[in-house]
Amino acid sequence: MSERGGGWRSRWAAVGAAVAVCLGGGVVHFAAAAGAGTPSAFVAVTPCRLFDTRAGADNVGPRTVPLGADDTFTAQVTGTNGRCTIPSTATGVALNVTIANPTASSFLTVFPADATRPLASNLNWTATSSPTPNQVTVLLSATGAASFSNNAGSVDVIADVVGYYTPATGSGGPSTDVSSADLEDGGPLLSQDESTSVLTLTRGGGRVLLSTPGRLVATAAVMLGNTGDIGSSSIASCDMVAAPGEMLLGTPHAAWNDAMTQQSNVSLVGSAAVPAGSYDVELRCRELDSQGGGRARAISASLVVQAVPD
Repeated sequence: MSERGGGWRSRWAAVGAAVAVCLGGGVVHFAAAAGAGTPSAFVAVTPCRLFDTRAGADNVGPRTVPLGADDTFTAQVTGTNGRCTIPSTATGVALNVTIANPTASSFLTVFPADATRPLASNLNWTATSSPTPNQVTVLLSATGAASFSNNAGSVDVIADVVGYYTPATGSGGPSTDVSSADLEDGGPLLSQDESTSVLTLTRGGGRVLLSTPGRLVATAAVMLGNTGDIGSSSIASCDMVAAPGEMLLGTPHAAWNDAMTQQSNVSLVGSAAVPAGSYDVELRCRELDSQGGGRARAISASLVVQAVPD
């Protein structure tokens, strides 16, 4: 895939290694960070409902009341919970998280249950918002749990599992590559004029290779930041594309951020059936709109791709 104006690109990193990024003179430099991360394989599942805090016939799981202001609900993910059964070996999970019935403008933060709550948001809404979903990828605690924290007002939360991560076996399974970036100095501004390449995954100087027909399975997470002052906002959208052929993997996802949190997350999960061949997989983000002087920056990003033979 060719680079786009204002874009930046991460070349292949060995499975389980991270790519550290620094900015200098307007050029983005990449260097492998030794020993960072643990190789994992993504396992897609038929979506199942982990929990639904709404009362009555809608309720699934142990909680039957909304999350209140500064309220954190910790959900056990591994094992049999709600309508899901997730193996104890799972180290992370891909979710579709939806909020409903909000009473105030607020945001939801999803994080490992044994970690300190970060200053970040996975969903944002106002008091008049209709049910609002977003894809969320979260690391699980050592006991296989994740926490869901609401900032203000009260809100119902619904979480559906669409897949999980498990340690890679290293042989006999699908090939997996990981590319990630942690940006200093706030990260590069996203372009409003055209799609901006956040990460491009390649493998060993070439592309992700399938020697037989199969599927490309990709998951991505992007941390977005806002440069503006209080009252400013920016909206950004991200998607994943495989080349050759410009095949869209999954559905584009958008997020907005403002001075309420300064950070917002976009998570994507997608796959495509492909013939035998070699492929570049690219995570692309662009700014759709900005107000009050705010501009969207990509603070960090990760992209995991599996080549799964039929």
